[in-house]
Formats: sequence, C-alpha cells, structure tokens
Amino acid sequence: AVTTANVDLLANLSLTKNNPGHHLNPLDPTINTFLFSIFQEPIYFYGLNLFLFYGNVLLLYLIVHFLTQSKGTALTAAALFTVHPFNAEVLCHATFSTVLLTAGFLQLSFIYFLKNFLAQKISKGWLWLSLISYVFALLYLETSLLFPAYLTALCLFYPEFPRKKFFHFTWPYWLLAILYFGLWTHNVNLDHHLANKFE
Repeated sequence: AVTTANVDLLANLSLTKNNPGHHLNPLDPTINTFLFSIFQEPIYFYGLNLFLFYGNVLLLYLIVHFLTQSKGTALTAAALFTVHPFNAEVLCHATFSTVLLTAGFLQLSFIYFLKNFLAQKISKGWLWLSLISYVFALLYLETSLLFPAYLTALCLFYPEFPRKKFFHFTWPYWLLAILYFGLWTHNVNLDHHLANKFE
C-alpha cells in the first residue's frame, strides 16, 4: 500500500536533484506526489495507466490516419500497437504513468506538427500547441530530446514534402531540445560540484 513515507519521499524530490541518475524531469516527481496524495491504493494507479494507454492508442490512430488518410490502415496500426508485448511493462508497473504521459504529449505535439506539415505552411496556433506539448514531454522524460530528429527525418523522407523547407518547420523543436540539453548539463555539473564540495 502507498504510505505517508512514500509521499514524503516524493515531496522531497527537487528540480535540481530528483534522483541519483542525474535526470531532469521535474514534472515526474511533482505529478507523482500529487497522485500519491490523492490515491492511497496501487489499483488506482493501474487504472490511470490503463486510461492513459488507451488514450495513446487513440492518438496513434489519429496520427496514422493523418498520414495515410486510410481508416483501415490506422485501425490496423492501433490494433497492433495495443496487443504488442512491450506495452506490458508500462501497464504492469503502477508508477509508469510517466512513460505514458510522455508518449501522449509527444503524440499530441506530433499531431499539431502534422497540421502544419501536411498543409506545408506554418500556423502559429498549431505551432504553439505543438511546442507546448513538446515542453511537457521534455519535463517528463529527457528521452524526448530525440523528437526533433524524428520530425527532421519525416520532412526529409516524406515524398510530397519539399525537402528544402525541413529546417523552417523543425528549428523551434531543435532550439527547445538544445536549451533543455544545456539545462540538463548544467544540472549534472551542479550535482557534481555539490557532491565534491560536501564530501
């Protein structure tokens, strides 16, 4: 069962040093602390994970449908994703909602990106929604740093998209990734400095 000690431990996690692995994901301990303060039984976390998982399945369906304009292809992709064995890990661990939330924010960012990408012109509204979703993903898991690389690959290899425009569409995401990486590097250096100082 979830205890008060669990809540206190999570509440002590900070932006600059929330675990020994030098991760910089402040939303993870913040949201977990909030959830632990509301739910006192693990079963609720499994229910939340299941809800988030099927939300991700729906987002995947929308992405494939946007790209292929085929409901059959989108349904097939969503069904294969649903039954794939690698999903067992995020569904079987009560605290893996972080992974599902990160995936959800990345998919939302991608959907908003596609609105501009498929129209081959940039709407500031869709761009800002996409960038905000990407920031939330970065603040959950730093593996989101790879997202701009996927967007760049899509721009370069999608047959109907003019390749010369790829930088015009992707530079804001690269900028956010670089800024986050710089902050993460500073965080790691600060951890090392403080550890050496108090040894």
